Amino acid sequence: MRIVSKLTFFGMIFLFSVNAYAGQLDSSGLLDTLLDKFQQVASTWSLVIGDYANWLFWGLVLISMVWTFGMLAMQGEGLTSALAEIVRFFAVIGFFYYLLINGPAISQSIINSMRQLAANALGTSTGISPSSIVDIAFVILTKVSSAASIWSPMISTIMITVAIIVLVVMALIAINMLVMLVSAWVLCYAGVILLGFGGSKWTSDIAINYLRTVLSIGIQLFTMTLIIG
Repeated sequence: MRIVSKLTFFGMIFLFSVNAYAGQLDSSGLLDTLLDKFQQVASTWSLVIGDYANWLFWGLVLISMVWTFGMLAMQGEGLTSALAEIVRFFAVIGFFYYLLINGPAISQSIINSMRQLAANALGTSTGISPSSIVDIAFVILTKVSSAASIWSPMISTIMITVAIIVLVVMALIAINMLVMLVSAWVLCYAGVILLGFGGSKWTSDIAINYLRTVLSIGIQLFTMTLIIG
């Protein structure tokens, strides 16, 4: 009996505290601001890393060119076969060089397109962001605390406790999305070095896997947005 009385007493205190401070809790744009600042910093990486990626790319192109044309010379194949191989070689090199110089833009387009596609499916003009997830949880907590009554402390305490649990869960989801978006920006700007491996037929799979990884993250964000929405 004394335990129940203590729980009721602490529940009333907790109820007053939430009612007093729920309106002051505001996470609006906090996580999005952090994400934007990180993206601004990460965008500067591509300039330096892009230079190294270019050196890597053309170094591998030179090695691959010497090997390919050397094999053509030793095999002594006809002019038609040699021209076909040369055209194929430069077509592949041109494709991977296009990916190299446009890697960050292509990666961002893939990720943003998947997020926007999910937003369109939900009927919203903008996608769900980490801050919007936390804001939803705070709205729920504020409404529950407003609906709570001092005349039913046990029920009110249970309601607010559940709302706080929802807030914690939503915060974890928001952090998960934040980490995923940070990983996406790191991959977009720092991962451009992997596209440098497209200069050789022996290492071009690394560049292809880079794009596959970007698409995988985009699909994960797409799925998460739909589930949360």
